[in-house]
Amino acid sequence: MERAREDGEYSFTISTDRLKLFAKLTPAERLRWLEEAHEFVSKVISYEQLKQWKLYLNRRRNSPKLE
Repeated sequence: MERAREDGEYSFTISTDRLKLFAKLTPAERLRWLEEAHEFVSKVISYEQLKQWKLYLNRRRNSPKLE
Protein backbone atom coordinates (compact mmCIF):
# COMPACT_ATOMS: atom_id res chain seq x y z
CA MET A 1 0.00 0.00 0.00
CA GLU A 2 1.26 3.46 -0.88
CA ARG A 3 0.79 6.44 1.39
CA ALA A 4 1.82 10.08 1.10
CA ARG A 5 3.48 11.27 4.27
CA GLU A 6 3.32 14.76 5.71
CA ASP A 7 6.86 15.49 4.51
CA GLY A 8 5.82 14.76 0.91
CA GLU A 9 7.62 11.43 0.68
CA TYR A 10 5.94 8.13 -0.05
CA SER A 11 6.07 4.93 1.87
CA PHE A 12 5.08 1.42 0.89
CA THR A 13 3.84 -1.36 3.10
CA ILE A 14 4.50 -4.86 1.86
CA SER A 15 3.25 -7.89 3.73
CA THR A 16 5.58 -10.63 4.84
CA ASP A 17 3.64 -13.04 2.63
CA ARG A 18 4.31 -10.89 -0.46
CA LEU A 19 8.01 -10.73 0.39
CA LYS A 20 8.12 -14.50 0.77
CA LEU A 21 6.50 -14.90 -2.66
CA PHE A 22 9.06 -12.56 -4.23
CA ALA A 23 11.91 -14.45 -2.53
CA LYS A 24 10.72 -17.66 -4.20
CA LEU A 25 11.09 -16.19 -7.69
CA THR A 26 14.05 -17.24 -9.77
CA PRO A 27 16.60 -14.55 -10.66
CA ALA A 28 15.15 -14.46 -14.20
CA GLU A 29 11.63 -13.94 -12.81
CA ARG A 30 12.86 -11.16 -10.52
CA LEU A 31 14.56 -9.44 -13.44
CA ARG A 32 11.39 -9.76 -15.52
CA TRP A 33 9.41 -8.21 -12.63
CA LEU A 34 11.85 -5.28 -12.49
CA GLU A 35 11.65 -4.78 -16.25
CA GLU A 36 7.85 -4.78 -16.14
CA ALA A 37 7.83 -2.31 -13.24
CA HIS A 38 10.24 -0.05 -15.14
CA GLU A 39 8.10 -0.23 -18.27
CA PHE A 40 4.97 0.64 -16.26
CA VAL A 41 6.59 3.61 -14.53
CA SER A 42 7.98 4.85 -17.85
CA LYS A 43 4.48 4.86 -19.33
CA VAL A 44 2.69 6.66 -16.49
CA ILE A 45 5.31 9.13 -15.23
CA SER A 46 6.59 11.94 -17.40
CA TYR A 47 10.27 12.19 -18.26
CA GLU A 48 10.47 15.53 -16.42
CA GLN A 49 8.99 14.02 -13.26
CA LEU A 50 11.45 11.12 -13.40
CA LYS A 51 14.33 13.62 -13.68
CA GLN A 52 13.02 15.50 -10.63
CA TRP A 53 12.76 12.28 -8.62
CA LYS A 54 16.31 11.28 -9.55
CA LEU A 55 17.65 14.69 -8.50
CA TYR A 56 15.77 14.45 -5.21
CA LEU A 57 17.06 10.94 -4.50
CA ASN A 58 20.63 11.90 -5.35
CA ARG A 59 20.46 14.90 -3.00
CA ARG A 60 19.15 12.68 -0.19
CA ARG A 61 21.86 10.09 -0.75
CA ASN A 62 24.60 12.72 -0.75
CA SER A 63 23.36 14.78 2.20
CA PRO A 64 24.85 14.20 5.64
CA LYS A 65 22.70 12.16 8.00
CA LEU A 66 21.45 13.92 11.10
CA GLU A 67 21.24 11.61 14.08
